[in-house]
Amino acid sequence: MNSLWGVTPIVNLTSGVAADRALGVNARSLVFTTYHTSSNFDFVCSEIQARLVAERGEDWFLFRWLMLIWAIANFDFFHLYNDRGIIEPAGGYGSPRFGIAVREMEIYRQAGKRLYTYAYGADHRTREKNMALGKWNFCSECPDPGVYCVCDDAGGAAMLQVIREYSTAVVAHGLAMKLIPGARNVPYLTVDVDRVSPGPPRSR
Repeated sequence: MNSLWGVTPIVNLTSGVAADRALGVNARSLVFTTYHTSSNFDFVCSEIQARLVAERGEDWFLFRWLMLIWAIANFDFFHLYNDRGIIEPAGGYGSPRFGIAVREMEIYRQAGKRLYTYAYGADHRTREKNMALGKWNFCSECPDPGVYCVCDDAGGAAMLQVIREYSTAVVAHGLAMKLIPGARNVPYLTVDVDRVSPGPPRSR
């Protein structure tokens, strides 16, 4: 069995890959950009994508389609966050910036692949629902509502519904369970404690 984890370049992506490998699955991670927090992924396409954007303009959309064809040919299970998948543009069915392309999800289904979607934060956080959870939350002191997260409650609900219709399973945990209808509660937000060194004891 082969699984692909992508494409949002957050640290937790590597934990998903490690969990799959522990189960005997041939798992790999794929990203098209990296954040300063981590660049430790199996396939990092940021350099070639940046070059295509600079030198050949819209050809980077074709590059993404070629990557999807490669992925379909080589992997059985796809693990993606709600913000986007392999091809662009993302969203357009509730959110203009967030959401796996519908055509990509259709291709997974037509090819008999399994699609599991996960939540990391900005890809599902809608303002009114989140504010209703209590005084202290990610939205309470947001400097620019509508910029960093999905935000729009009606649009976000529409986006998540479409993703749910195409996914084998929608996975969430913690507060995300209250924001994503129909999600399966799986504690996938993990930290590899073997990679964390304790600091010196603090004096009281």
